[in-house]
Amino acid sequence: MTTLQPTKPPPAHADSALDSIRAKVLDGQRLTLDDGAVLYETPDLWTVIELADLVRRRMHGDRAYYNINRHLNYSNVCALSCKFCEFYRKRGEPGEYTRSIDYIKDEARKGIESGATEMHIVGGLHPHLPFSYYTDMLNALRETAPEIHLKAFTAVELVHLARIAKVYKRDDIKSGVRWVLKKLIDAGLGSLPGGGAEVFDDRVHKEAFKTKIGAHEWLDVHLVAHELGLNTNCTMLYGHVDQREERLRHMEILRRSQDQALHRLGYEGDPNAYIAKGIHESEEITAPAITLNREGIALPSPTLQRAATVRERLI
Repeated sequence: MTTLQPTKPPPAHADSALDSIRAKVLDGQRLTLDDGAVLYETPDLWTVIELADLVRRRMHGDRAYYNINRHLNYSNVCALSCKFCEFYRKRGEPGEYTRSIDYIKDEARKGIESGATEMHIVGGLHPHLPFSYYTDMLNALRETAPEIHLKAFTAVELVHLARIAKVYKRDDIKSGVRWVLKKLIDAGLGSLPGGGAEVFDDRVHKEAFKTKIGAHEWLDVHLVAHELGLNTNCTMLYGHVDQREERLRHMEILRRSQDQALHRLGYEGDPNAYIAKGIHESEEITAPAITLNREGIALPSPTLQRAATVRERLI
């Protein structure tokens, strides 16, 4: 892998506060929470973009990746009442809906006609739908559009599915979620979306969406998904009651979760690299820090991910 250097020295008006960050990026070092605060505060957006592009080119060259996505909400009926949410309806309220399997098949056909490569499927926590509805939905989509990747169900939904399938255990969330995910994978599930994470912070969680699962539960779901060979992502719903420091801690927690997944794939990491202290949501993750943009680090391959899937299913 070729080390990329900036093509010219930083301009005279560049923010000198970014100098130490530039040095770390060039060396492939992990940035700290304090570095993150500087990146938030600097007015020198062009240097931030330059450094981000340098990392992108180091990892991917000139390649870019995208999906043609078709979004499907199967129901807006939800047992929760999160204060920020305008999506949910209670059963019987004006505007509530639950899609039939025939409707869902029709959406898959429309996806094929529009050139979709992926369907993103999420919905409310419907208190009355049986677990079979969700496996039937995935099977119908796989049958109708076998070449479309199915990215479906947030961590919040998956905990809900464990409850309605009667495999949920409060003191062992992972076992019930593992059972649910294996059933969904067999029906065609390909990956998980990142919804429901919001901001990984107890204060923010209690004020804005206290009825949802918290950071620990969300991370447990995604760690199990990684064990089963699924790729997942994570969103951050910010700009409401959260503070900048809480956003930074959210990203550190997410980074530690990624460390755990990469360590499981065989990455050794750097035991001396930066790991933030005092962030209780990530204390149970024991993997070393793993920085993929360091010189000579190969990105995870589908072969590694498939091997992880087979290994887990044999356990």
